[in-house]
Amino acid sequence: MRGRKILVIVGYGAFALVSLVFGLYLTFPADAVGQRLAQEVSKASQGSVTVSFDSVSPYRLSGIAAEGVRIRMAQAGEQPREIKLKAVRARLRLLPLLWLSTSLDAVVDTGGGTVAARFTPHSDKGFFASLAFDDFDLGEPPALAPLLGVQLGGVLNGEISAEWSPDPRKSVGKGALKLAGALVEGAVQGVTIPRVGVGDIALELALDTGRMRVASFTQKGGDIEVRLSGSSAVRPEFAQSSLEACVELRPEAKFLDRDPKMRAAAQLAEVRLRKSPEGFLSVPLSGTLGSPRLRYGLCHAGGRE
Repeated sequence: MRGRKILVIVGYGAFALVSLVFGLYLTFPADAVGQRLAQEVSKASQGSVTVSFDSVSPYRLSGIAAEGVRIRMAQAGEQPREIKLKAVRARLRLLPLLWLSTSLDAVVDTGGGTVAARFTPHSDKGFFASLAFDDFDLGEPPALAPLLGVQLGGVLNGEISAEWSPDPRKSVGKGALKLAGALVEGAVQGVTIPRVGVGDIALELALDTGRMRVASFTQKGGDIEVRLSGSSAVRPEFAQSSLEACVELRPEAKFLDRDPKMRAAAQLAEVRLRKSPEGFLSVPLSGTLGSPRLRYGLCHAGGRE
């Protein structure tokens, strides 16, 4: 009888707890939380970035989901730019809370694929971070083009992850990305590029002993052959990390013959860039990740001559 009484008490307690959690979930002020987040974004950016959305609702007990998200960016002297996202969902992971650790999961749905992110801060000011791309169409949202300065296309899959330490020499990370049907159009370093198909690209990145490098790069198909190499000495202020990289480009002869605009662009590029004996135009880059600079010369295994 005593055991039965204990079971009844536990049952009533569990029912009360579930009812409380369910009630809090149903009455959670998601709209108010969303408005507060929008205010904080505007405040942190001093009004240059504003966020609005069609609706906000609770998500998986410990998070919120926003539908119809619009991010508007305005810089002095420039036309405002707006990115539209189908949905953004973010939540605190419950399991790490058991050992008093904080970890955040987020998913961005552009309507043309998704990006899933995880961020876990550490007590030593380091963190773990990962990004996973699932059929992410680089052409969506359309406002991505003015942000980057060029129009990109293709479907991206893969993942990047890193354990970041305040001492960059102790940081480790890796990435493996595949881009199918890549294309580019726009202006790079003052050279106008008509719409060019780049084919399928596979890229692997590695971070260890304070250096981030292109571990491998392969390309198949497309109107232009591309080679990429490079590395960076990582610094605590990531944008200030040094950059030594080189992109090599060689348009296919058949492509130049059928596209007069591309042939003219290639001729202009040959005036600004050096060509290797193999026929590749070299685009050596140096400076920092936050402010890359074009250096004239030929590419080689280490970056440039």
